[in-house]
Amino acid sequence: MALTGELSGPFLENTLRLLQELLSQDLEFREKRAVNAPLAVYYDQTTITGAVQYRIEQAQSNAEYFTEMLIVFDQTSGLGRYMLTSERAQPARGFPIASGASFLRVVGQQNIKNFTLIAQAGETLVFSRVLFK
Repeated sequence: MALTGELSGPFLENTLRLLQELLSQDLEFREKRAVNAPLAVYYDQTTITGAVQYRIEQAQSNAEYFTEMLIVFDQTSGLGRYMLTSERAQPARGFPIASGASFLRVVGQQNIKNFTLIAQAGETLVFSRVLFK
């Protein structure tokens, strides 16, 4: 059984009017969205081997907050593990990182602060990282 009818009222009419205005100003909306998009602020390129724990030092003091992080692993990168919780990654514990070229996107300040990365035994991780505000 289908119900049909019409909804009306000041709230609905105002909402529809605002939606129509938003859709009619598509270029202005896209320009504002571009201006307010996350800004890349920190970049580094590094290699870690063995039992070295990699953490995001810029996020540890809470002096700055980040919206997301992008890590790009090089084609020559080996196997590794990462964690996003307060528990740190270990060579045999954590989310696996496949060898070769891949990427990892982490969203949210607390996840970035808790992020740890480690190479598995006998492996080397080669990667670049950028943080966004």
